[in-house]
Amino acid sequence: MQPPAPGFILNKQMMTEPQRSPERTLPRRTPKILVVDDKLDTLLLLRELLGSRGYEVMIATDADEAKDLVHSDRPDLVLLDVIMPGKSGYELCRELKDDPFTRLVPVIMITGLSDRDDRVRGIEAGADDFLSKPLYPEELFARVRSLLKLKEFTDELENAESVLVALALGIEARDPYTGNHCERLSTYASDLGHFLGLDGDSIIALKRGGYLHDLGKVSIPDDILKKGARLTEEEWKIMKQHPVIGEAICRPLKSFRNVLGIIRHHHEHWNGTGYPDGLAGSAPGPVGPRTGVRVFCHAEKARTSRVSLAIQEFPWYSSRLDQAQPKYSIVVPAYNERERIGATLDQVVTHVRRQKWNAEVIVVDDGSRDGTPELITHYSVANPEVRLVRNSGNRGKGYAVRNGMLQARGKVLLFTDADLSSPISEAVKLFAEMEKGADVAIGSRWLDSSLQVQRQPLKRQILGRLYNLYLRALLWFPYHDTQCGFKAFTREAAQKIFPLQRIARWGFDPEILFLAHKLKMKVAEIPVIWAHDERSTLSVYQDGLRMGADALKIRWYSWSGKYRIDPRS
Repeated sequence: MQPPAPGFILNKQMMTEPQRSPERTLPRRTPKILVVDDKLDTLLLLRELLGSRGYEVMIATDADEAKDLVHSDRPDLVLLDVIMPGKSGYELCRELKDDPFTRLVPVIMITGLSDRDDRVRGIEAGADDFLSKPLYPEELFARVRSLLKLKEFTDELENAESVLVALALGIEARDPYTGNHCERLSTYASDLGHFLGLDGDSIIALKRGGYLHDLGKVSIPDDILKKGARLTEEEWKIMKQHPVIGEAICRPLKSFRNVLGIIRHHHEHWNGTGYPDGLAGSAPGPVGPRTGVRVFCHAEKARTSRVSLAIQEFPWYSSRLDQAQPKYSIVVPAYNERERIGATLDQVVTHVRRQKWNAEVIVVDDGSRDGTPELITHYSVANPEVRLVRNSGNRGKGYAVRNGMLQARGKVLLFTDADLSSPISEAVKLFAEMEKGADVAIGSRWLDSSLQVQRQPLKRQILGRLYNLYLRALLWFPYHDTQCGFKAFTREAAQKIFPLQRIARWGFDPEILFLAHKLKMKVAEIPVIWAHDERSTLSVYQDGLRMGADALKIRWYSWSGKYRIDPRS
């Protein structure tokens, strides 16, 4: 064992007695602890001490590295030194507690400072507990056990929230008249909240309210819920109870306190004719979560009944919706990506927030069977930037990208692979080209091959270069790399290209570039950082032959006039 680092006091008992495994009192999953300190001896000793108790220990030497680890590896507890070079422990703690994604991760601050003002600073930053140097292992273990137990309770509450969201979506599936109503409502309401400048808690409440507002329909009999004719007076009385029942189901969860009003009052009308409480108001006034969901619930009702009642009743918001358009749309196609989509979304959402982009993140599920769409639905409840689009079965990556790009609302549209082979931070290079006037900007692995931090196996590299030569000869375009899954389009370019796309699987990339070339668009090819992912599902031979055949189809579609490109374009 390493000799004790300065600031640690070990007694003989701590060094010789076998330690009790935490698995008796903690979750069956091994708890993960992140230790942040700029002193290597302290990091190594804490790792050995905590490892002896069965914990999985990660280490970081500065605040930026620690923040990245919190988002990518999701520790259950952070042990954070106060004084570090660069960003201090106080600043990192405040950032973690201000971020909706990380604010529930307990933070213990380790300090050799004894002044009361220093502890007050830590409390103001959001620290959950303190340890003073020199550290006593008995105290360290006791505080770690206590906060991990608290984290376990928090996780159980989050699991309860997941169950309620899943239940709400299951209830929606019973109703043949609403089709993805909850998902759309959640997206519309949170978009409105962003536009109106509501705080983060209110936007999360809008997102949750969109999913949960009809939860009380779990108690409504199918013969009423699915009735295709006007309800009788008695049936209508039963139906009008669902907001009250939904509120009662969610009331025990304190984290849902901001959602209760949404659930109970989403059928109230401005003129007092709604239910269950007959609330009335002559004007919308300040638009909070309850109002936002009520407005969009009426708009959805108008949509499903094919009558624009909502716009007539609420003309004050119709013009605002057009102004709420995000600047960027980031589309991520996904098929059976449950194992890595969470980490991908963490990186994308973190970068979007760090850059303060007005952006939406669209995950297009291509008929996954491993629980990917359920995971994304739960993730989107706490992350309003994210929304799910579902294909009807496994249609292919090209179809998924096309579906996402046509549903995107941004002014600049980017699609990226679910493995983030090119990190999302590289998007700024493509966006910069759009600012210079490019219609399309594509990431390239081969304009500067030194940016490939992890290369493909040699066989893949050779076949890839041969495929590129084949495309350039057959389709007559100049691009060095068509297959890097990192491409950006202006909205106008996307609306011209993707409706013409016909290739649904891996061979779609050359097609959209061929179409851009035919439409005489300005295409910029930009070198980007890229790393090969061994988990790629692309079959070199089987899919490679299909892609070769798809390239022939592109040329045939062009010669036979199937693309129907308007010469005026």
